[in-house]
Amino acid sequence: MGSEKGQLLEKNYDRIVNVGYCLTPYENLRDIIHPDAVVFGTAKDEQLFTFEQIDELFKAQYIQMSQLDSKIERKRITTHFSLDGNHAIIIELVNMNMASEDVTINLELRTSCSMEFISGTWVLTHWHASTAANTENDPWHLEEWRRERETLQNLVDQQTKELLLKNRELEIETALERIRAKTMAMEKSEELAPTASLLFQQLKNLGINTYSSGFTIWDEKQNQLISWMCNADGSMNPPFIMPIAENEWHQSQFESWKKGEHFLVKDLSGDELQAYFKYLQSFPMLSQAFQKSIKAGFPMPKRQIHHVANFTSGNLLLITLEPLPEAHGLFQRFAKVFEQTYTRFLDLQKAEEQAKEARIEAALERVRSRTMGMQKAEELGEVATVLFSELNALVDNLWTCGFVLCEKNRQEDEWWLSLDNGLIQPFRLPNVGDFAHEKLYEGWEKGKLIELLP
Repeated sequence: MGSEKGQLLEKNYDRIVNVGYCLTPYENLRDIIHPDAVVFGTAKDEQLFTFEQIDELFKAQYIQMSQLDSKIERKRITTHFSLDGNHAIIIELVNMNMASEDVTINLELRTSCSMEFISGTWVLTHWHASTAANTENDPWHLEEWRRERETLQNLVDQQTKELLLKNRELEIETALERIRAKTMAMEKSEELAPTASLLFQQLKNLGINTYSSGFTIWDEKQNQLISWMCNADGSMNPPFIMPIAENEWHQSQFESWKKGEHFLVKDLSGDELQAYFKYLQSFPMLSQAFQKSIKAGFPMPKRQIHHVANFTSGNLLLITLEPLPEAHGLFQRFAKVFEQTYTRFLDLQKAEEQAKEARIEAALERVRSRTMGMQKAEELGEVATVLFSELNALVDNLWTCGFVLCEKNRQEDEWWLSLDNGLIQPFRLPNVGDFAHEKLYEGWEKGKLIELLP
């Protein structure tokens, strides 16, 4: 082929490539692109059949490329001419690297361009660009599709797993928030047990089935523990007290708490579990609780796993019939929330004691005031009435109260008593010949502050 015709081919081809890859400023290429040229690009929608469509694609590429830094390398594979020299096919490998602030794209293209010599110039009639599939020895791409399907399935499985974990975390946080809300709503120390019951119910709602659950408070000064436990049927026992040192497992829990450990697990079965049951049933209240659970359809288990989650004042004890290693972290999170609950309980208890002490002092002051206001001995009856009124407001089930006036070596005492309906007429009773009266007199004579009678 003549050098001028060949040079014209390369010139026109370069113009098309430079505009197509946005290497030079945009120009209209109507003079070297056939009106009915066909272009197949790498994008799914890049199937173009007229010059106007091709020109619109060029303009769109310039707009997008203005936001990118690009680098393009071309490698000519071959240029093939027809026998008459009026048709040429140019095949190239093109590496395009495009980068923005947040993304970098690398495209490896295979391009083929069909040019025809028409009316004294070379004109584009067909262009095709494709990207190579990442596969070898797989002409129909079966292995590629299998890999992509596997990759997609793995992605779906991973996202599903993450979604399940997020949903689980949301369920846990919702449960913990319910306990926090109940804790903050506590107005009396007696609400500790219902709040603890809510905590154990929330664990059950999360799919954690416990045989029993509760919490232990350590009293180091008295070397004893105070235990609050739910029965297998879900009912809550009143708190009961046991010596720490009497049982090896209780001693181990106490030592774990003293060391500042967060979590402890013990698997009990066989003779060890039976011995533990026997010890617990030596306490009448616990023996009754076991019998209650048995009657409710919960037989004595042959194996128990005790999960102990420590907090500042004691531990949360969760007893299951099977190991639950996946729940250990959950148990510790619930223990931290219950620590807030127990702290709230202590604050309320302290406030109640202070309020009660204030009421007692106010009551004593009213009794003192009435006493100091006495002008005559007969007014001692009014003091007894005030005393009954004040004590009746402080204690439950008060029947009567008043004064017993004793004298040395006198065999009868003077009684001033008051009831709900007022003062009883003062009377005298012998302090000999009757056990109760003798004990009262003896206590007074010996200077005892208080005498309790059976």
